[in-house]
Amino acid sequence: AEHGGGMSAPTNGPFPTPSYAAMTAGARLEPWRIERQPPGPHDVAIRIQYCGICHSDLHQLRNEWGQATFPMVAGHEIVGKVTATGAEVAKFKTGDAVYAYCRKPLVKHGTYAEYVVVPAANLLKIPDGFDERLAAAAGLVYHTAWHSLVTRGQLRPAETVLVGGASGGVNTASIQIAN
Repeated sequence: AEHGGGMSAPTNGPFPTPSYAAMTAGARLEPWRIERQPPGPHDVAIRIQYCGICHSDLHQLRNEWGQATFPMVAGHEIVGKVTATGAEVAKFKTGDAVYAYCRKPLVKHGTYAEYVVVPAANLLKIPDGFDERLAAAAGLVYHTAWHSLVTRGQLRPAETVLVGGASGGVNTASIQIAN
């Protein structure tokens, strides 16, 4: 099946997906085809529209942490449209705009690609009218701030929060969440 021009990801077997990969540490990204698995019962296939670029992607592509395997398709935060859902997925439907956080081992290859398949639990629906480009850029920033304040810090309403160095993205998001 052809993957492009708005075609949906197949649901009956692995499918080739165009991507961009570094063949070795520090190499430029170049076109490369990867295989994506079809959605399982709790998974969603997404046609990627926007992909955030995180500094950790650069560390991985340069193998600065010594754990990278090549060829590597980097990327882990995207916005796209749902193209297929697993049989047990009720919260999302074809055509929904979603933000997805896609770290290994959830996906074998990263998100500098045309399609990704991830567990539905890793998706957030993007509200109608919200700029999808902003969602791709801000997703991990707000995820990090929320995890720090609410999940780990157990922040509750009416508590006072001090955010040091409140000029960067994560800290600006922390101020907004704390309000």
